[in-house]
Amino acid sequence: MKYIFSSTYSTPLVMKNRLHKTFPLRSIYFLFLLAGLSLEGCLASHEPLKEEQFGFNSPVVLKNLSTAASSVVGVSLTATYRVETYRYEFLNGKTIPDSGSPTGYKLLPRGKGIIVSDQERITQGCGMLIYKDEKNSVVLTCQHVFSSPDTILSYYMNEDGKLSDILSSRSIKTHIQYYIVDQFDRSNYASMIHSNMRVDLALLKTETTINLGQKFPYDFSYDHKPNWGDPVYIFGYPKSSKQVTIGITSPLARDENFIVDGASRAGFSGGPVLGVRTDGNLEFLGIIRAVPAVKLRYISPPPELPKGAPLIEEDLPKTKIEEEFFPEGNAAFVVSTSKVGNFLKDAIPLLRQDHITLSPLLFPSSTDKNVDDEQQ
Repeated sequence: MKYIFSSTYSTPLVMKNRLHKTFPLRSIYFLFLLAGLSLEGCLASHEPLKEEQFGFNSPVVLKNLSTAASSVVGVSLTATYRVETYRYEFLNGKTIPDSGSPTGYKLLPRGKGIIVSDQERITQGCGMLIYKDEKNSVVLTCQHVFSSPDTILSYYMNEDGKLSDILSSRSIKTHIQYYIVDQFDRSNYASMIHSNMRVDLALLKTETTINLGQKFPYDFSYDHKPNWGDPVYIFGYPKSSKQVTIGITSPLARDENFIVDGASRAGFSGGPVLGVRTDGNLEFLGIIRAVPAVKLRYISPPPELPKGAPLIEEDLPKTKIEEEFFPEGNAAFVVSTSKVGNFLKDAIPLLRQDHITLSPLLFPSSTDKNVDDEQQ
């Protein structure tokens, strides 16, 4: 006998056949019992993971994550520039060539042609404390966070919307200062110990303070490479605020490095990428190297112009075309642990000059003895 159930009514419909029968009552009870068991199973699947399961939301992992957070610091560079802004004489709306001028065009007379000022450019990123004693502390981060050009030239645009050869300003770097931001958002003076542009890694040294943070307590993972879809934690320091997010890994076919798809953005460069082991402990998998970005060009008005004020003809000589890079998407490239290990090994002679000995846990186990010998 075949039965049909209506989606609107709770009572079964009866099919016409040679013999007219109703649905047995005990069968209805049995179906309700199965439905109850199924619902109970669904509810159970949404219960929080137990501590021994070591999921991403387990108390054990979250406690370890809080411990790791005390090893994460901010890093920054302040570059000071001497800025020369040029103001020109015009004839029939055009600049006047002048071979005796430093820019090749006639400047305004009586000292009005060159305006000199100082300007600071600040870049920020993230880092991880890998060494700490009573005197010195060492932070692992990215090299490109501290890259600043020695000279910056800015040109006017011509009537066709293309850059001309008329120099608008020239900025010359006069001073740089490295900083490490502690757990209370206080900046500490730092110096560069070692850097490698090829792998985009750097080591900063600073004096140890009580609020700086704790040395990273977990292992560097050398026994495996992240697979497709591995979940990881990512630390960053966007907009001067420490943050953590979750990402998904994608290996690269021809490189030991890998990609993480997460909410990474400007300020995450130099931040550690952490995986979760089966025992609930965390492991270091790499350093965020770069976030894809797009270049945006825009018109920069005179700095003294009030917000909302219209541009007038006198403002045009001080109006510039600026370029900025803005992060695109959530993907980030990661420097693998193996390359970090090689970078740290190359830094041993420089660290030894400051009587700094890194823990063997930061290196592959097969090279622990060699590392100890080199650091002694």
